[in-house]
Amino acid sequence: MRKLKLFISIYRKFVVRDCLKNSVRTWITIFGIALGVSVFLSISLANRSALSSFKDTVDRVAGVANLEIRPAASTYMDESVLKDIQWLWDEGAKFTPLVMEDVVLIGDENEVVHLLALDILAPDEFKNYQSANGSGDPFKERGVLIGGKIADDRNLTLDSKLKLLVDDRVVEVVVAGILNEEGSGSAYGGRLMVMDISLAAEILDLNGEISQVEIIAPEEKLSLIQSRLNSQLPASMKAEPASTRTNQVEKMTKSFEYNLFALSFIALLVGMFLIYNTMAITVIRRRPELGTIRVLGVSAKNVLWLMLSEAMTLGVAGSILGIIFGVLIANWALSAVSSTYQRLYFSLSLESVSIDATTLIVAFSIGVGLTVIAAIPAAIEGAMVSPAEATRKMSIELAVKRWSKSLMVVAVVLFGLSFWTSHLPAVDNFP
Repeated sequence: MRKLKLFISIYRKFVVRDCLKNSVRTWITIFGIALGVSVFLSISLANRSALSSFKDTVDRVAGVANLEIRPAASTYMDESVLKDIQWLWDEGAKFTPLVMEDVVLIGDENEVVHLLALDILAPDEFKNYQSANGSGDPFKERGVLIGGKIADDRNLTLDSKLKLLVDDRVVEVVVAGILNEEGSGSAYGGRLMVMDISLAAEILDLNGEISQVEIIAPEEKLSLIQSRLNSQLPASMKAEPASTRTNQVEKMTKSFEYNLFALSFIALLVGMFLIYNTMAITVIRRRPELGTIRVLGVSAKNVLWLMLSEAMTLGVAGSILGIIFGVLIANWALSAVSSTYQRLYFSLSLESVSIDATTLIVAFSIGVGLTVIAAIPAAIEGAMVSPAEATRKMSIELAVKRWSKSLMVVAVVLFGLSFWTSHLPAVDNFP
């Protein structure tokens, strides 16, 4: 307890007082750390929200289906596959075709919405939607169900008419119901339009084509049915669980995510440099003081902890500030990356991020951890200052000369390792 009180006393006089005295440098360092943490956190939240929204949409659209038949490469497949899989009924399974496509909703501001079409005569298990305006099936002639977001943005009610732009054609449909947020109604952020598959075929000018087939198979026969389907289906089609789509998107977006994280780590590197610079200046400027406290009986180990505690204080302050900034700019980061996601990977409206406690903890830990790591070289240098050396002129230059050859060797080794790793083969299909 006595040693702790002594350490706190020295910390207050040696660290806190110096930080307050040099407040400009202290705040520049804190803001540098905050910059790195905020960029890293905002990008992490944006990526997590994008993939989470996609997964939630896939789950809501798939409903209770545990197996899907999808084209391997193209957008559509021939509906004749429905005749080839009639044996599924004998196995206790149910299936229905789906058509999914993006269309443009014409208005003051044209927007892209997702069209989901299913067979109106399909088993009720596949009708994973519910209209907020009443019970029963609301489909009628050229009628569609629209998501709540579309209805709210355009003040639409029942029997309102909508114009869709499909390729170079304008098609008119009628609002037959507004989806509530249960089931598929909240998929695609509420920018969803549900209709009968026959109407979709007319609107999209499909010639006997469908997007996929949803299957509800008994769990005990699921793997057997999947294997049999894949053995019978042509090479252009594949039977997979609904969750496979999420895994595929995660693989496709991995390189984009890594690129963003690499850029965010550059911002963290700026914070690390500022910490290293601050601690190095502290050691150079306060060498006489370090020598004095060593004369007074403070051990080299305690000096090391004293320097690291200063870095940790700055790291904690910068990381907390960075988390606040990161949460504030997370939606901006999401809007900045969402266009790339929508253009390259999946069509999904991304409006706001979901704050995840785990991500906040990780960002805070990385901010504090990298700050401490950046301070280690200067802290070791400060701990090695002896009372006699601190009083001699040119002692810091001699110390730099002492380390120069070792640091050169480390630099050469790191360059060699980077050259070697750049030629390694891919790991799990990722370089």
